Amino acid sequence: MKKYKYILGLFVAFALLLSACQQAATPAEAPSAGSESEPAAPDSAAESDGEVIELAFWTLLGGSNGDRIQKLVDDFNASQDGIVIIYEQQGGYDDLQQKLLASLAAGDPPPITMVDYKYVPFYAKNGAFEPINNLASEEDLADYIPGLLTDLTYKGQVYAIPFNRSTQGMFYNKDLMREVGLDPEAPPETWAEMVEIGEAVKALGDDYYVTYGKESNAQWMFEPLVYQFGGRISDENCRFVFNEEGGVEVAEFLQKNIYDTDLFLIGANPVGNFDEVSFEWVQGKVLFTRSSTALQGSMEERVDFDWGFTKFPYAEGGTPAVTSGGANIAIAANYTPEEKAAAWEFVKFATNAENSAWFHMETGYMPTRYSVMELPEAQAYYVDHPTWLVSVDQLDYVEPTACGVFNAPEWQPVIQAAMDRIILNNEDAKTVLDEAAEQLNMTIDSIAPEELIK
Repeated sequence: MKKYKYILGLFVAFALLLSACQQAATPAEAPSAGSESEPAAPDSAAESDGEVIELAFWTLLGGSNGDRIQKLVDDFNASQDGIVIIYEQQGGYDDLQQKLLASLAAGDPPPITMVDYKYVPFYAKNGAFEPINNLASEEDLADYIPGLLTDLTYKGQVYAIPFNRSTQGMFYNKDLMREVGLDPEAPPETWAEMVEIGEAVKALGDDYYVTYGKESNAQWMFEPLVYQFGGRISDENCRFVFNEEGGVEVAEFLQKNIYDTDLFLIGANPVGNFDEVSFEWVQGKVLFTRSSTALQGSMEERVDFDWGFTKFPYAEGGTPAVTSGGANIAIAANYTPEEKAAAWEFVKFATNAENSAWFHMETGYMPTRYSVMELPEAQAYYVDHPTWLVSVDQLDYVEPTACGVFNAPEWQPVIQAAMDRIILNNEDAKTVLDEAAEQLNMTIDSIAPEELIK
C-alpha cells in the first residue's frame, strides 16, 4: 500500500502549526428549515452477489446537518443489499483535515470522505483520490455547475463531487433598517454605503454597531476582501502576496472602523459557532453580519426579528468578489475497483438532483447542479425563498482559489492567526501580513516549480 511519504512530512508540519495557531471555527450548523420533503431513493438498487461491501464515510458536518447526512446514508443502505455505508463523523473541517492527513500517511485512508474544497488538488497531486472521471459519465459531470468543479480539478481530471458548498453573504436586521430610516428591501451594496449609515446606527445607542470587524472564519472573509480592494492572494508563481497594498488596505480598513470610528464591533465571543460569534447580531444590536449562505435554513430558529440575506458587500470603485467554500465528497484511490464502484454508487445517490435539492432547500447550501434548479419543487421553493439563489447569483463574481492556497495546507491557520493579531490586538497590519506571507512562502519555496499545483 502506498506510503504517502510526502503527505506524512506535511502532516507533521501541519499538525504542529495547527497546535501553535488559533484554530479556525467550525462552520456553523444549519438546523432544519422545516421542510417536510425527504431524500430521494436511488433510481435502482445495487445488485448483490451475496457479499456485502462495507465502506466508511468520513463526514465533517454535525448537528442537524449531520442528521441529514445520516439520513442519506440510511436511505441508501435501505435501498439495496449489496453495499453498506458506515457514517463516521470526524468533527469539523480542521478535525477531519488532520485525521485525513494522518490516515493517508499511514496508508489507510477512508474509502469515502468529505474534504474541504481548497485541499482537493493537493490530495489529487499526491494520488490520494480516484479521478471522478473514471466513475461518472460525461453527462453527469456536465450537470454540475462548472464554477464548483474548478477547485476540484487537477490536470484536467475532477477529483471530488460538490456537496455542501456556499459563498459568503450578508445577513441583516430588517427591523433595525427601518429604525434608522432605510428601506429594508434595499440593503447597502458597498462597504462605503455601510460606513455612511454608521452615524444613524450609532444614534440608536453606543452599543449598536453596523457590522463586525471579525467574523467566525476570518481567513474565509479576508480572502474576497483582498480581491475587492485590488489585491491578490498569490502571484503567478504561487508565492503569497496578500501583504501588498490591497491586503494591507483591507486590514487597515477594518482596524479604522473598529478602533477609530467605532462602527464595527469586536464581538464578545471572537471564536465559536455562529450563535456565539454573532451573539450581538442575534440580540438585535448589530445591523449586518457576514456569514455563509448555508445558514439561511436555520435563521428563523436563531433570531426573533425580521431578517434578510443579501450579497456580500464590495469595495467602492472595485468589483464584487466572493470565494467559494464548503466541502465535497471524494473516493480514495487505493481500494479495489469493486470497492470504488460501490463507493461511487453511494456518492452518485447522495448527490443526485433530487437529494441535492432536498439538502439545498433544507439548509441554504447552494444548489450544485443545474438540474436541481430545474426541479418543480425547487422552482416553487424559490418563490417564497428568493435569497436561496444569492449564492448562485454570485457565481459570476467567484474568484478561483489562489494557487498558493493549493500548495500550502497551513494557509487557513496562518491567516486566522494573523487576522487575530491585526483585529483583536490592533497590531500593525503591514508587519503582521509580511510575517504571515513569509511563513507561507517557506512552503512555496520548498516545492520545485514544476511540482507546484496551478
